[in-house]
Amino acid sequence: MRICVNIVIIAQIAIFGHCGATSRKGIEVVKLEPYETKKVKLTLSPRDFAVIEEDGSCVAVPGIYEISAGGQQPDDRSTKLTGKRTERIEITRCGEKTGVDY
Repeated sequence: MRICVNIVIIAQIAIFGHCGATSRKGIEVVKLEPYETKKVKLTLSPRDFAVIEEDGSCVAVPGIYEISAGGQQPDDRSTKLTGKRTERIEITRCGEKTGVDY
């Protein structure tokens, strides 16, 4: 007997920035029919790379960031438990600190 079910997944990406900070961004709920695949496009904004300074200002900070996608934490323990790895890319945000809206 084969059972086919509809699946709802939550597509999200994790951003790992300087100082070990991690945030979840670009979250989208996607409904899949049995055996269906879909491409999901998630867009990041300067605010997604921002931190709150001691004076309360919100600034996008230059630096190296790791972007991860794959439905689980991008760590060795999660890989060992699930047998799957997340997709990772490294990007560099150049320039100066830039003020962004909250």
